[in-house]
Formats: sequence, structure tokens, C-alpha cells
Amino acid sequence: MFMAGTGVEVAFDVRKLLIEFYSNNIVHVEHVPDTSRRSKSCVVVVKPKDVEVLVNRINGCIAVSSKEMSVYVDAKNGVIEFRFGGLLVKEVSRKASKQNLYGDEFYTFEQVFEIEPGSGLYGLGQHARYSAHGVLICRNKMNKTIYLAQRNSDIAAPFLISHVGYGIL
Repeated sequence: MFMAGTGVEVAFDVRKLLIEFYSNNIVHVEHVPDTSRRSKSCVVVVKPKDVEVLVNRINGCIAVSSKEMSVYVDAKNGVIEFRFGGLLVKEVSRKASKQNLYGDEFYTFEQVFEIEPGSGLYGLGQHARYSAHGVLICRNKMNKTIYLAQRNSDIAAPFLISHVGYGIL
């Protein structure tokens, strides 16, 4: 584990997990191959503020906390939990695959999150098969796979917002 400014870098087998607080209630979590260099983000353009971050080891987890939220990382498998007081979002699984298309190498990613019972998430763009105004994903109601690919009748927007106000980009 390596502490840097407003965040933490945790190494797992062939990958790294970077956790960086941008404010007391905004955290950027990034999974990168251990051999890659971190490049400037095209999506995250704001710079982190000076945030007091506490790092502790609790019951086999690394807890990285600000005044308002905590990120818990299982030290064995890298599974992440985001907490605002109680558990809000827990990563269930994650896959990364190296791909090659027309001579260009890139990674594809898949993440599965568990949210609190009764919680709803809105977003992911406009998809003709569901709604022209976004997608409601509510546990035990929809449970569908949505591919974030630009198509004739689909507009992909990789952002979710919950009915209680947290977002996932």
C-alpha cells in the first residue's frame, strides 16, 4: 500500500487500485494494470482539493475515509464498498480483458455492483428497448444488462445517479 496526497494506491497481483478523494464526498477509484503508467483522464478534469484522508486496516480491509464517506477495500481480493454511514454500494465482481482490434490493444471492463434493497439507479443514456429518458435499474425489478455502445437508437452515457443522490461514473 502506498499513500499519496489525498489517496492511496493498493497493489494486487497484476493490477493496482488507485483511490483518490477530490472532496469529502467525491472519490475517484481507478483500476489499472500494474505495468501501465497513469495517464491524464479525458473524463475527470477537476483537480483534487486538499482533503484530510485517514487510512486504517479494519478486519482484513483497507479503509480510506474522509469526513463524509469511506471506501473499504478487501485486502485479499480488492472488492470495494462505498459507505456514507451505512453500506450504499458494494462491488460484487469485476473483469478486465485485454483485447486487440485492427492492431490496437485495449482493455474491456465489466463491473457488477450491489445496492441497498429498495434503492434505484437512473442513467446510462437513452436506450430504445427501455425508455427514451434514461434507464431505471431497481433491484429485483429490472436486472437487465445494458451495453454502453453507441448505436442507431441508443445513446450511451456511462453515468448513474441514485434516488438518494450519489452517482457512479
